[in-house]
Amino acid sequence: MNWGDPIRCHEGSSVFATTDHMDWSDPDPEGAHIRRGADDPPLPDGVLGHPYGFPFRTCGYCGSIYPEDLFNALSRPRRLGPCAARDEPDDLPGRRFIRHTCRVSLGGADWKYGWPHKFYVEGIENPLAGRPVISSTTSRWDPDQQKSVVTLGEPHPAGPFTHSKFYNVHLMDMDAEAFGVLAPLLLEHGGIEFSREGGWITYRAPSQGYQR
Repeated sequence: MNWGDPIRCHEGSSVFATTDHMDWSDPDPEGAHIRRGADDPPLPDGVLGHPYGFPFRTCGYCGSIYPEDLFNALSRPRRLGPCAARDEPDDLPGRRFIRHTCRVSLGGADWKYGWPHKFYVEGIENPLAGRPVISSTTSRWDPDQQKSVVTLGEPHPAGPFTHSKFYNVHLMDMDAEAFGVLAPLLLEHGGIEFSREGGWITYRAPSQGYQR
């Protein structure tokens, strides 16, 4: 079963003009690819500067989750998982958690290109869940130093879930067997039916601009 190797759906882009091929990036459970600002102060010991890990492969051009990893995520059964409660205690980083039934879900993006070109993928388990992280900074102008000074936000525990996007153009690179198992899940979770005809992706949605 071929889930989309090699990547060909982005041919014609400026990146393909300078490279012979494009690869899928390896999973990044530690979020190591996220870069901090050059002027950010050092992080406290044991604290990460970002709240998400990414336990799935991604397209080197658009950042889309790898189709097989999306299939596996959507195929998992409902589970009991931690979900951050809205009311948090004052003593960070001890955020309280509740437990509920949750699953990976798809949310629609806008149709700015005239068709449902991507889905937002929510509810993937975050490899960094519970670890202390800083996810915000503030910047102010210091007249004495004549430059902007960055201040780190307060540490807090990383949330239970991470996120991704799936760009539907990758449906073109999959073989018939892989397409045949993923497309029904896109319909079930996203409400849009995809097919392939004459080298094109076609779709059927309940209405123009439909988003679940």
